[in-house]
Amino acid sequence: MVPTSRSRCLRWIVLAAAVLGPAIPLACTSANNVVPPEVDAGGVDSALPDASQPDAPLPDTSSPEASQPDASKDAPNDTSLPSEAEAGPPVVEVIGSGLSHPDQLVTDTSFLYMTETLDTEAGTDSVIVRCPIAGCGTSPPTLVAGNLGVPGGLAISGTTLFWSEDFTVIKSCDVTTVPCTGSVFETSVADSGNPYPTQLWVNGGYLYWFQQNGIDRLIQTCPLTGCVGGNATTVLYASTGSQLSGASTSGLVTDGTYAYITLFSGGPLLRYAMTSAVVADPTSETNVGTTPSGTHVLDLDGTTLRWAESGNGEVAACTTPACAAVVAAVTGRATPYAVTHDATYIYGVDQGTTDDAGVADNGVLWRIAKQ
Repeated sequence: MVPTSRSRCLRWIVLAAAVLGPAIPLACTSANNVVPPEVDAGGVDSALPDASQPDAPLPDTSSPEASQPDASKDAPNDTSLPSEAEAGPPVVEVIGSGLSHPDQLVTDTSFLYMTETLDTEAGTDSVIVRCPIAGCGTSPPTLVAGNLGVPGGLAISGTTLFWSEDFTVIKSCDVTTVPCTGSVFETSVADSGNPYPTQLWVNGGYLYWFQQNGIDRLIQTCPLTGCVGGNATTVLYASTGSQLSGASTSGLVTDGTYAYITLFSGGPLLRYAMTSAVVADPTSETNVGTTPSGTHVLDLDGTTLRWAESGNGEVAACTTPACAAVVAAVTGRATPYAVTHDATYIYGVDQGTTDDAGVADNGVLWRIAKQ
């Protein structure tokens, strides 16, 4: 099959649709799918000493002051190992390659699950795939679910994988055996425009996600066992006056005490106090930091908050709840889009670069040891 150049067009139109709601028509579509949003070592002088140099004179033992060197003083006595700073930063290890537009990433500590958008002659095909926790190397990932419409979020709890799809629905399937067929977990309804459920997160027996209602933004939740009466609970409703109003959200996590939110266009890193598992206080809106344009997918690891910055080629991090200092946790990446973790490693996916035909199939899955 010959890849097409339509994928980038599709990604940015879907992004515009997510930002502006129904005001932007989705002009670039395929027969059954729409694409989710995207974007010299120094030489060592190894010369031997010049053998022609005269030897250093021996000490004059005839002098009373001359004596043999004191080995206890001259011999090095530091037997400690090099410090972490002296050893240098940990190395980024590529554990999967040849990926096409990887966008979301989660792990159940046995596998790494990610979304891909494949370029085809007919347009594009969105899929969910997985690699063993140690990576796929140069082998292709295993298909989990295929022929999807705009997967905009990914989360996992036990053996149940959740994803949002087609601007309107959240699906789930049991990944004990793959491929698996998704069933409807929740159907989102909004008063106007596409509800666009996205940015899924699991905490304390609940699945959380973002939803939009015109220019208003909502955090919704249901128990992992399913929505009671088929209806989701609104955790936060952000309307005119909120920094979320009309914004394109790109990340959502909660630890049960606070909810943290980032925006794709950059700007505030927002924090909201949660008074219960299903209620966040809109009046507690606090800007605890600033992110650049191209911020994607929040991940919370204990008290460490991380996110990908596709424009900067970095994964940034801060310590909750204050996020007093934002640091670069991983640098030198090519369009990083998502980050997750386990007890030992930080994992990420990069979309890589786009060739002249608009094809980006050089994305990678990587990991870096925690320090």
